[in-house]
Amino acid sequence: NNMSVSGAKSFAAHVGNLSCLENLDLSRNKLSDDACIVITEAFHKMRSIQRLHLDDNNMSVSGAKSFAAYVGHLVYLEDLDLSSNKLSDDGVILITEAFHKMKSVRHLDLSDNDISDRGGTVLMTEISFLTNLHEIDLSDNKLTDAVAQLVVDTVKGIGRLWYVDLSYN
Repeated sequence: NNMSVSGAKSFAAHVGNLSCLENLDLSRNKLSDDACIVITEAFHKMRSIQRLHLDDNNMSVSGAKSFAAYVGHLVYLEDLDLSSNKLSDDGVILITEAFHKMKSVRHLDLSDNDISDRGGTVLMTEISFLTNLHEIDLSDNKLTDAVAQLVVDTVKGIGRLWYVDLSYN
């Protein structure tokens, strides 16, 4: 698919009629940052979302900034997939700033986002805010042995992660 900004605006305008919506999958829509911003600004209308998949779009830093600003409205969010976007270190760092608002998240997928040691280090420092996190996928990024060791140390320290994927780094 190729959802444009006008398609995202139409979706956002009508999502208020879906107040019981629990699962939203907008993956593989080639959403631009502008379209991602429109969608995230509508999060206040989607309070019951538990599963949100925005994977395989074109979200980069400005989309991540908007996501971080509005994700606090999704108080029941448990499964978040932001894989295969263009977040890079700066986008991931922006998202980690919202971790304190994402207490229900159990599964987080940030694979294939061009995250290097800078973003990975901040991510591991802030991950303790995700108090219910059990699974994290950081595969297919640019993390080195230093961050891999930090991940191992973090997992030991918090003890609640069941699944960690660091493959293809």
